[in-house]
Amino acid sequence: MTDKKKNRIRKILIGAAVLAGGLIYAVFGIRGQDTVLLDRDISDQEESAGVTLSVTEKEIPAETEESESTDISVHVCGAVREPDHVYVLPAGSRVEDAVNAAGGAEPDAALWRINLAAPLSDGQRIYIPEEGEESGLQDLVSINIITEESSGTHLTDLNKASKIELEDLPGIGPALAGRIIAYREENGGFSDVEELLNVKGIGEVLLSRLRSLVTAGNPGT
Repeated sequence: MTDKKKNRIRKILIGAAVLAGGLIYAVFGIRGQDTVLLDRDISDQEESAGVTLSVTEKEIPAETEESESTDISVHVCGAVREPDHVYVLPAGSRVEDAVNAAGGAEPDAALWRINLAAPLSDGQRIYIPEEGEESGLQDLVSINIITEESSGTHLTDLNKASKIELEDLPGIGPALAGRIIAYREENGGFSDVEELLNVKGIGEVLLSRLRSLVTAGNPGT
């Protein structure tokens, strides 16, 4: 074999070795990168799992229970079995609930004149009229549920009230207001609320509704 052929074969072998070395480097280099990337992915996943676990393990505060609805107090009077009492009812109650709390309506109660479905609020006064009761302020829708002033109920002075003021009282119409004024003028005024029984047309039932609403100031003042 000549030297020229030997040099050619040597070059071919060297080239093949270089090519093989490049292929080996390429293959193992890529696999090495994949291994590094894989290790990073696993590390990232573990770190993410650790964060998720820490969040999951955090103590979540218990939800606060909704505060219970407060009760309300209402004054029920008029044609009910147990009038002139303050009744405590759950918040959201209706006029019908107040009537039932007062023992129910009397047989002669004019329930058609009031709104039994009207909602109640704390401090209200509910008046239930009777059938045939003389018309007065109680015929107005607003009188069926009267909200008293927070400072207290204003009392009507039987010895000073005008005819219109007397008509504003439950169960007192124009005729009874006129008789009350006539009585106080003839007798020098009322010395006591109970004297209303001396006025024609006023009985125990009506007086029971008026006791907490009227007063008898000093006659003649």
